[in-house]
Amino acid sequence: MTIRNYIKNAGGAAVVSHAILAGAPNHGVAAMEGLPNMEFNGRGDYLKQLNAGPEVQPGVRFLTLRSDKFDKYAQPGGGGYEGPALQGAENVIIPGLDHRELAFQPKAFAEMYRFVTGHAPGRLDVEAQAEPAVSGILTGFGGGAATNRPLAGVHFRVFALRQDRAERNGPPMLDIVTNETGAWGPLKIDPAVRYEFVLEKEGRSVAYFRAPIPRSTTLMNLRFEPARKGTGDGSLSVLAARPQGYFMQGRDPLMLDGVAVQGLDEKLPTRDSMVLKVGAEKKAGVKVELRGETIEARPAGDPATELSIAEFVWD
Repeated sequence: MTIRNYIKNAGGAAVVSHAILAGAPNHGVAAMEGLPNMEFNGRGDYLKQLNAGPEVQPGVRFLTLRSDKFDKYAQPGGGGYEGPALQGAENVIIPGLDHRELAFQPKAFAEMYRFVTGHAPGRLDVEAQAEPAVSGILTGFGGGAATNRPLAGVHFRVFALRQDRAERNGPPMLDIVTNETGAWGPLKIDPAVRYEFVLEKEGRSVAYFRAPIPRSTTLMNLRFEPARKGTGDGSLSVLAARPQGYFMQGRDPLMLDGVAVQGLDEKLPTRDSMVLKVGAEKKAGVKVELRGETIEARPAGDPATELSIAEFVWD
């Protein structure tokens, strides 16, 4: 909706040729008579002025991507399943995708690529490079909310893991303390190897485990997650996280050591993370799988002092 506001009210129509809106709640997440200043209110002042007159501006081609019914921000009682669609735009439905997947999933990328170039992409899978280089920024929390602000004073280490195990394979490949930029890298890696990325600060540790990384990126930003309340029962756990999508029972079989995880939403993808508890016998490592992406992770103990995250990014 910020894109639409820029094009309509801030001169953007003079410099924008194509606008792609992925799951944008163009007609509101909710429709309420109160809260006129709420930007996601379909009856609020902001959306009413954006949708007044032509919903798209002359001279700019618009593409909207929406799910058939799995976008949690486009549901009956709000803007409806068709809420992201705009009159005068090319409106594409991609069945089965959730709100975030409409921006990140390969099927969505194919529609974006076609819209801009006029033809289908040559491939949708990720082609591995011989020696990728990765780098990014370490960020944290402020005022109880996640921020994109760089975090200084983090002891950051990267370990290669042994094949098919969450055991560290030698000393750290990178061992730094971040300065005021929060930056780390670049670090050359093996596209066939799994790695553990460890952030330590103020007596706490957050470890990220990922599947092999096939291509270079300067945007591998990692967040120093806040402490979580422990159960006091001495159990071990891994936090399964999916920043580019949501989990849903049945649609997304999340597997832990070959067994489907229970307790996810059954009708609508709404959760992007889930704590997976395991027994003490799993201390050496567990295998977490989603849509063909496999992560070997080492469970953590008290979440007040340590956190283990299996983060999915390639599905």
